[in-house]
Amino acid sequence: MNEQISEILYGFKISDGIYKRELIDSAIEPKDEISPYLVKILENVLSNPEKYLKNKKLVDHVYSIMLLGHFRESKAHNVIVDLFSLPDDMSYKLHGDLISGDLATILVRTCDRHIDLIKSMVLNKNIYGFCRIAAANAMAYAVVDGIVTREEVLSFFGTLFTGNE
Repeated sequence: MNEQISEILYGFKISDGIYKRELIDSAIEPKDEISPYLVKILENVLSNPEKYLKNKKLVDHVYSIMLLGHFRESKAHNVIVDLFSLPDDMSYKLHGDLISGDLATILVRTCDRHIDLIKSMVLNKNIYGFCRIAAANAMAYAVVDGIVTREEVLSFFGTLFTGNE
């Protein structure tokens, strides 16, 4: 890891209450080089979410999710889905309003034209309800982006209220 990326990642780690615009800007140019490190941050959160739940000042995962969505990094899709599929309200405790604000867009931008994992989120009754809603919204966005047809999404949505989903 070069020094610039190391400084960026270190700057994202702890919240000081100030949005890190300069770090964000400096992370965009070396996106191919920094993306694996951002994915690794998310994998670390997934392997030990309690660490992040105990220390609310740790925010590198939020910067990572947002940047990976901006980069359309498909290698992050699985771990993002897994993070937002944690049971109960753990996802909300880790990510807060990012769920209702940006998750749908991030899911679509990282899915690499494959919505199966997004569908699985919609169907997963064990995850936080707003994550399921964001996944459903992501499917609608996928129609707009031309990833899937309107008919395919409507057909899937039509199966949701039967009691068998």
